[in-house]
Amino acid sequence: MTVFSGRIVKAYVIPAAVFQSVNIGGGYATGRELVEFFTQYGPVGGVIALVLATVLLGIILAGTYEFARVFQAYDYRSFFRHLIGPFWRVFEVLYLTTAMVALAVVASASGKITADIFKIPESVGIVGMVVLVGLLSFFGRTLIKRVLTLWSAVLYAVLALYVVLMALQHAPEIANTLASGDILPGWMLGGATYAWFSAAAIPSVLFALRDIQTRHEAVVSGFCSALFFIAPAFLFHLSFLAIYPAVISAELPVYETMALLAMPALVSIYTIVLFGTLVETSAGIAQAVNERIDGALIESRGTPATRRTHLAVGALGLTLCILLSQFGIVALVAKGYALLSWGFLLVYIAPLFTIGIVKMRGRAPRTGDAG
Repeated sequence: MTVFSGRIVKAYVIPAAVFQSVNIGGGYATGRELVEFFTQYGPVGGVIALVLATVLLGIILAGTYEFARVFQAYDYRSFFRHLIGPFWRVFEVLYLTTAMVALAVVASASGKITADIFKIPESVGIVGMVVLVGLLSFFGRTLIKRVLTLWSAVLYAVLALYVVLMALQHAPEIANTLASGDILPGWMLGGATYAWFSAAAIPSVLFALRDIQTRHEAVVSGFCSALFFIAPAFLFHLSFLAIYPAVISAELPVYETMALLAMPALVSIYTIVLFGTLVETSAGIAQAVNERIDGALIESRGTPATRRTHLAVGALGLTLCILLSQFGIVALVAKGYALLSWGFLLVYIAPLFTIGIVKMRGRAPRTGDAG
């Protein structure tokens, strides 16, 4: 029996790890989007916004996981055909647009970290990411789930080391900043916007939900995914307080705070882990698109796409996003994410908790519905 065979791992750990991996892209892992949605609202305002985002995201994830379980909808095409019928194509346009922005942020971050940290051309980092994502797409769902789960553990280990070192060396500065109690206007909108924008990545996780068997598992798994995803953001936010408010204008806040530790080895290790995380994000998004393609092909001809097609989808999608990456990570996070989040509120979250609830109640009970 392997580590991936237990019920707890399949129902709770893998969905959480996949959701975290798909969502922790360039903006999150560099700290830029965390500053944009949380830290800029003050030391305490950021914490409150993070709590709000966790609760809202947990509710959205739990509802989505249960809807997917009830209708056995494990790709976004199938999911939204059940949820909003013929209007599912509106979601697809929005999702693909968001995927392009997310992948552009990943490409921008990949190029920037390879240039700034390792002093090699940005193009090398971007091309390397495209190749790795293409390979993961080629080998498919099982490998992607395993890689995303294991790499999440690696990310948490490195993050734990970073947080411990920051606490040992800069606890007084962090505590003094937190003690100021600053709560700046806009924290509620920041937390809510981040929750429903982060929900945009949930359809990328549907392929990992097949082992959820009961309503109880769906709900608990949803909140586990939210906690697993937001927990590093809490730790990053606290570490940023060591250089608050200067961190608000930093393009790569995590590296600004790491510089305080004067440990080049840690910076190099984190950069390698960050690069792997960016590959994970891209691979998860590409897999969601491949699952959608497979679902349509199975419905029309009875067989999924070939591995070569999967590879081409992953590599081509990333290549197209390289052009978008030229706009820069700050502009993409600040303008692209906030605007698209409103679209997901209208075509995904609002229907899920109105139409979706009605449809789930009207669905014939399945095994485990009361579990």
